[in-house]
Amino acid sequence: MGCDLQLLFLSEDNVLSCGISSREIVEAVETGFRTKRNGLTKTATVTAPENVRFTAKIAVQSAPAYAVAKWFGFNRSNGSAGLPDYVPLVLLNSAETGLPLSLIAGRWLTEMRTAAISVVAAKRMARPQASSIGFIACGAQARSHLDVFRAMFPIEHIKAFSRTTESADMFCERARRMGLRAERTADARSAITDVDLVVTSVPLGSRAATLLRGEWIRCGTFVAMVDRGWSWAPDSIPAFDRIVTDDLELSGPGGSERLVVPGPFAGDVADLVTGAVSGRNDASERTALAFAGTALADAAVAALIYERAMACGIGTGLPL
Repeated sequence: MGCDLQLLFLSEDNVLSCGISSREIVEAVETGFRTKRNGLTKTATVTAPENVRFTAKIAVQSAPAYAVAKWFGFNRSNGSAGLPDYVPLVLLNSAETGLPLSLIAGRWLTEMRTAAISVVAAKRMARPQASSIGFIACGAQARSHLDVFRAMFPIEHIKAFSRTTESADMFCERARRMGLRAERTADARSAITDVDLVVTSVPLGSRAATLLRGEWIRCGTFVAMVDRGWSWAPDSIPAFDRIVTDDLELSGPGGSERLVVPGPFAGDVADLVTGAVSGRNDASERTALAFAGTALADAAVAALIYERAMACGIGTGLPL
């Protein structure tokens, strides 16, 4: 008969118990992009645009040898029922045997891998001494981006604008507890002017989407368009001197992810990591990352979580 196989289930609490730092996540994601450029990773995304949108993201990598499939349904109206709008699950398999290894609750993983993608790009496209950052929207992505950017840049000052003053105030208070200067701005434009970094994470399809303009940001600023450019006025995109995406296979011509920012893109994050394209030519360039959501980063972080959980004896074994 066959071997007794188990699947390691890792809840959100289990994932947090692994004690993985922001720097470790950035390093894992950076390595993943470097591996992709060597032809060792594949990504694909499938979306069913219904009232409840279902998305599957798939990646296979050979160093380390894992495959992941992240699956989630998304329903914006869940909030009125006291439910989260999405709960991603990540299935991790061995890329050597093909066998399933772990089922990982994916909210923290998704939030942190997204911020890590932004930071990997920012390390090449932003000023190294960037110390101020402006946020448009103050939810989970703003929190994860603040945590990761603060670990990698000398952040001292934040500005924040949100559709609700309550969420902006809560976010600013969180930043103050971290020892940062924080101010809630009365309008979106004030949040993105006179800062070194900008993060926009307005929910896609939001009726209150803010049409920001590229010329409002000062020269030399880096922008992470986590919302795929949803919050930016399309006719102002040419104000940016250089824009990359996280994966040209997804968001380039013929890709499965349709971004509000149409390009042209100077390249993708893998190009930045390997030096195939430069992040900026001079300190005055306005630069940006238009996020598509590559599963390559999910694979990198899932592998890190799984290996740490196995080493620390964290999680619940489920018989297969």
